[in-house]
Amino acid sequence: MFREIFSPDFNYIVFISPDIKDEIEEKLQIWVNEKLADHRTVTNLRIIIDEYIHQVIPKETLQVIKDDPDDDKILECALAAGANLIVSMDKHLLRLRQFRNIPIVHPSSFSFMFPQK
Repeated sequence: MFREIFSPDFNYIVFISPDIKDEIEEKLQIWVNEKLADHRTVTNLRIIIDEYIHQVIPKETLQVIKDDPDDDKILECALAAGANLIVSMDKHLLRLRQFRNIPIVHPSSFSFMFPQK
């Protein structure tokens, strides 16, 4: 699915907030430290994030996901972006099914909803 998201034919916009980007940076550094990914792969991922993902600044601070408050960042980003869909593998977000009329779906459902031509 990662490949499809960044293909020229993909008709959707992917958003990120500074808090989400910071969390991704932390994970990427762990990958390098634990030798789960090499520096080149991580550098390429950083380039993709910087060039292809649109950054938004959330205007609301939410307290919705009690079991994992960090997940609120995703909801805040979606609201700031005016998103019409959240695609996530996170169990806390998926349990909501939707938030403020924004559906929350698993990537497998997203692929099914928008099949390749």
